[in-house]
Formats: sequence, C-alpha cells, structure tokens
Amino acid sequence: MNFCVTLLLESFPEFSLDHHEVGNMLKNVDTTRDHLTTPEAAKRSGLTKTYLALLLRRGTLEGFRRGRDWFVYTDSLETFLAKPRKSGPRGPRIPLSTETPANSTNRQSQEE
Repeated sequence: MNFCVTLLLESFPEFSLDHHEVGNMLKNVDTTRDHLTTPEAAKRSGLTKTYLALLLRRGTLEGFRRGRDWFVYTDSLETFLAKPRKSGPRGPRIPLSTETPANSTNRQSQEE
C-alpha cells in the first residue's frame, strides 16, 4: 500500500479502506490511454477547469484523479466535444424592474 494512504489510514481510523479497495482505485487508471491535465484540457477545449472537474465527477468525461489533480482521457474529451450541446442563454438578461407590484398599484391610485 502507498505510504501516503497508510499514513492517512493510521491518522484517521474512521476511513476504513482495505488493501483491496486501494488497489482497485489504482487499477481504474488506464495507463495505455493518452490523458491531459485539466489546465491542458481547458486550453484545448475552451471549457473551464472547474467545469471539466464537474464533468469528471459526474462521469460525463472519463478520467482519473491523483491527489488533488484531475486528468482527462484525450479520447473522452474529443468525443464529448464532438457531441452537439445545448447552447447557453440567448442574449442579455432582461433587467429586473425596480418597481414592485405594490409600488405600481400605489402610483396608479395616486394618479387617479
């Protein structure tokens, strides 16, 4: 078992990972696939690092995490970018009126 994982488990006994679980976490990393860091993927895709991390956590993008850093499989990112996505909001948002319905009713009754 990795020294850091051993130290973590000794320091925090409430984490009950056994050797098999730790091994399975490391087995999920496919070293034969090309991968990018999230900053590299952000530059390539035009998406933010935060959004890429969200897609990785949700399982929309395939990748893995080492420590605090996420890595995206290149083929998964290319597949995701090739799919058509719904566009964001259209045009500027309409500003909220500073008038509340109560104010407009009072103004109308005063004008009469």
